[in-house]
Amino acid sequence: MKICILTHTFPKELNDSNAPFMHALITGLKKNGHDVSVLTPFTPGFKREEFPYKINLYKYIWPDFFHILGYSQTLKNGSTLKFSTYVLFPFFFTFGILALINLSRKEKFDVISSHWILPNGFFAYVTSRILKIPYVISLPGSDVYLAKKNKIFSTIAKISANGATSMTSDSPRFLKEILSLGIKNKKTQIIPYPVILNKEKVSTKDLNIIRKDLNLKRGIVILAVGRLVYKKGFEYLVKAMSLLLKKHKNIKLIIIGDGDLKEKLQKLIVKLNLADDVKLIGNINRDRIYKYYNLCDIFVTTSIRDKNGNIDDQPVSLIEGMSCGKPVVATDFPGISLTVKHQVNGFLFPEKNITLLAKSLEKLIISKSLRSRMGKESRRIVRNELTDEKIAKKYVSFLSKTLSSVKNTNSKA
Repeated sequence: MKICILTHTFPKELNDSNAPFMHALITGLKKNGHDVSVLTPFTPGFKREEFPYKINLYKYIWPDFFHILGYSQTLKNGSTLKFSTYVLFPFFFTFGILALINLSRKEKFDVISSHWILPNGFFAYVTSRILKIPYVISLPGSDVYLAKKNKIFSTIAKISANGATSMTSDSPRFLKEILSLGIKNKKTQIIPYPVILNKEKVSTKDLNIIRKDLNLKRGIVILAVGRLVYKKGFEYLVKAMSLLLKKHKNIKLIIIGDGDLKEKLQKLIVKLNLADDVKLIGNINRDRIYKYYNLCDIFVTTSIRDKNGNIDDQPVSLIEGMSCGKPVVATDFPGISLTVKHQVNGFLFPEKNITLLAKSLEKLIISKSLRSRMGKESRRIVRNELTDEKIAKKYVSFLSKTLSSVKNTNSKA
């Protein structure tokens, strides 16, 4: 199958921590024998020569440094559109559609796989109307939040969804919310984004180097990974650490990531007198991040619905932590609960509930055997269900079924 992956967020290089799940999905599609081309907007510093498949970049403004949309740069604090977005969007919109039409004419794709309904779903809709190429929309989450933000966005999202052959998402919540806009009779399926299983062994020496660099003495290491934005809920994790440290002095929390809330989180850490126990270490490249996953004893995800209604319901970092054989503690959201089996490979706790978050973490802190058993189950779940090859096969199977139904409908017309 000849597939166009349409996205506005993508790793700028193989070791970039931005949207690694997109690279994992495409790698899986390639392993399953499909011809894949990527279309994504230009951004300074993109190293497409590092990727083993075709990447097409389109420009929408001059000079180059004005290319600041996409690549996790569009939303402030992960929830509010920046002013620059409104200024640049007409150019982004116009040149994105033209780029997709031109590439589709050249490559003659069997299907366009549009990730994020806004704006890419509408790019695919216009192209499909002109060139009669079917398209499928995948909903990672923030696009669903934006689709409900105002009437213009919801109208564009509704048109895009109604024109698609089908839709996928990594969370049943996102599909339910987008269908609530008035979209009917749409084939849907829950398909998580995958991870590439890291088969490299991390030596004790490497782990000891990290411990030394971070001044970590022997003890339990809790790890969280994600952008420092409201929907990640890291402030609740920091507060839970304050409770845990009253009883357990041998624990440390590492948070990997950067974002607009870094200063606010740092102030909270200082206010709670946690500077020695909670460390914000910024972004870590892909070639090193798995060392931190292996270093930790417990992986935690504290997703919340932020004040604007945006949520983080199936973070790929959660699956990455599981792939390294780690027990997890995570918010009980619909998408997350498909991956984290309560009391099997980890614990689920109610959103923003600091007390139950701390109690869940404590169960793993005090029991090495429980950490080991749940960690092995995490690894098994990823290996059997969530690798790049397994998810890509599931994705293509869904594409094939929906495309067949479209052909049958057209032949009867």
